[in-house]
Amino acid sequence: MRPKRTFVWAGALASLFLMAGAALLVAAVIHSLPPDLSEAASEIIYGHLFYIGATALVAMFVATFVFEGMFQRFVLPIYRLAEEVSLINSANPSYRIKPSGNKHYMGLAKALNDWADQYQDMQNSVEERILRAGEKLENEKNILASVISELTEGIVICSAQGRILLFNKRAREFLERDSDPRSPDAPPAGPVGRMGLGRPIFEAIEKNLIIHGLEDIGEKMRKNAPDITSAFVTPGKNQELCRVEIVPILKLKNRLYGFILIIDNIAGQLETERGLSLKFQSFRRDIRASIAGLRSAMEVILEYPDMDKNRLSGFMDIVKNGFDKINENLDSEILEYSRAFHHQRKLVYMSAENLLESLAHKLENRLRLSMEIRGCEDGCWTRIDTYTLILALMCLIRHIQNETGTGRFSWTAQNRGRFVNLDLSWKGNPVTMEKLRRWEDEALSLDHDAIPLTLGEVMEYHEGKIWPYFPDPESDQSRLRIVLPLEHAPDRDSPGHKPVLYESRPEFYDFDLFNQPGQTPELNDHPLAALNFTVFDTETTGLDPSGGDEIISIGGFRIVNSRILKTDYFDELVDPRRPIPWESVKIHGIYPEMLNGKPTAAKVLPLFKEFVGDTILIAHNAAFDMKMLQMKEEATGVKLINPTLDTMLLSAVVHPAQEDHTLEAIAERLGVSIVGRHTALGDALATGELFLKMLPLLSAMGIHTLKEALTASRKKYYSRIDFF
Repeated sequence: MRPKRTFVWAGALASLFLMAGAALLVAAVIHSLPPDLSEAASEIIYGHLFYIGATALVAMFVATFVFEGMFQRFVLPIYRLAEEVSLINSANPSYRIKPSGNKHYMGLAKALNDWADQYQDMQNSVEERILRAGEKLENEKNILASVISELTEGIVICSAQGRILLFNKRAREFLERDSDPRSPDAPPAGPVGRMGLGRPIFEAIEKNLIIHGLEDIGEKMRKNAPDITSAFVTPGKNQELCRVEIVPILKLKNRLYGFILIIDNIAGQLETERGLSLKFQSFRRDIRASIAGLRSAMEVILEYPDMDKNRLSGFMDIVKNGFDKINENLDSEILEYSRAFHHQRKLVYMSAENLLESLAHKLENRLRLSMEIRGCEDGCWTRIDTYTLILALMCLIRHIQNETGTGRFSWTAQNRGRFVNLDLSWKGNPVTMEKLRRWEDEALSLDHDAIPLTLGEVMEYHEGKIWPYFPDPESDQSRLRIVLPLEHAPDRDSPGHKPVLYESRPEFYDFDLFNQPGQTPELNDHPLAALNFTVFDTETTGLDPSGGDEIISIGGFRIVNSRILKTDYFDELVDPRRPIPWESVKIHGIYPEMLNGKPTAAKVLPLFKEFVGDTILIAHNAAFDMKMLQMKEEATGVKLINPTLDTMLLSAVVHPAQEDHTLEAIAERLGVSIVGRHTALGDALATGELFLKMLPLLSAMGIHTLKEALTASRKKYYSRIDFF
């Protein structure tokens, strides 16, 4: 109940008690009189009962008005004074009390304003000292942030749950898609490629790829492997291939605390390799043709031995030796060139034994197939992209299973000098070369795992080959041979990206990216300051959602870690497909011609839902905006079920004695400047700033969690304003 009502009702009840007491006193006096006088007095009272009751009623109303006047003059200023002092002490130190009411209150207000001046001066002085003390720290932090921002590699730092905590502009350039869900060319499924603080990394990179990488890291940690990073290839912007390396961030006892993604765009590198490879093949053919010409010339010379024998013999030796040297050097250079580019790809060292063990584990869990590893020779090391190669081999085995019906396979691995031979065998019909080539041209897809690469492209990327293999024509075993380049076992101390230990972070970098407790589904009990929000606003053709008014603009910002991300925003004009009244145009300034050619709500609202994600919604007078969105649910298929906070209700919670809770009035109280009033983006920004200003006020009232804020909002009178 509001303070005014409480006071007035208290006055009315006091008046009733006084009148009841007076009536009892009169009754007692009459009862004490002699019988004749008592009877006469009773007759007088009963005869004038109407007038007595009317007088009592008038007296009660007069007392009520007197109490209300006393409330306005003496009590309400005290309530407002308490709210305004709290405002100065928490949200807006520059706010000053506006003196009103009786002279005693005005004197107190003046004294408090003098205190506020001193408090603000002291606060400014303290802030200045803190600013000077932290200047060096801030410079070091900015240098580190600048270095990360300007790295040629994309960097994304994520929590253990996959929430983005930090990323640089190269990561956004590599991963953020240009495709618009409004476009008919947009892919029908998969990550949307949106990057932003607090967003899941799975919106930019296929979830299965990251899960596979983290599982690979966990397996390496269990085996105490020297290199506990993992890598995979994923399509990025414009479907260009990117190589992503996962570096774990570990707490004590090697528990995963987060991970770093290091991203390289390898599309240009692959194209360069392909082009140079073709050029060298052509060059090799030309050289060999020249050598063949030399041999032919030598044979002709041998047919005409008329020249001096010594000279002829010397000439022949020169030609032959030159030919042998050219051929030898050519093979050597091509091999070195191939190895150099092979190392540039930064593939992961893996032994054939570990590769086959990982494959066997995946086959058993995913396809329920049995795989036996019959033998792996020592020294069978190669360099691979674990995700793509294992997925390629799983798809190959699935093809064989579908073709032959067999469910048991066996592998052997052999060291053959420059190559590792992986022999796959099974009982049943062999695979023809024609069928194998057809499989090589198919994109890799297995249940929920799919990448835009074919089996042949994966083998080409690894410089490998596949062909049918028939060592014993009498055997009932069919075989395929996968050939991969042989590599020397990696040096345990070789340089590379090392896992990051939480305790090893630089001491001067004095903020912690990972203490974000609000990143779980259990939102209600998390502190408001730890949650992620989307603050938004709509502009409409009018104020009657149920009567046919439509959204013409929607704008919003994300709030992460109690900070508005002004670079992560949503701003769209919407074609309402109906006229816009001039009265509305005068308010928001959106003319009908500005909406010509703009997308309809059916195209904009799915984008807005994608932008919102799983964040908490914030709006001013949220019932109206949510009703506008609700009216489009059936037409667009977009239903927002996110918890929603209303700054109008929260203002009534923190300032119950204030009468005005409009956006302008709250902004004036909290010291927030509104830029772009009555534009969706401008009002959303102002609403977000007001919400952040309210957080300390809510905290002072014991409202810390989302559940507490929603409960307090529901209790307010303004929650009965309903647009439904």
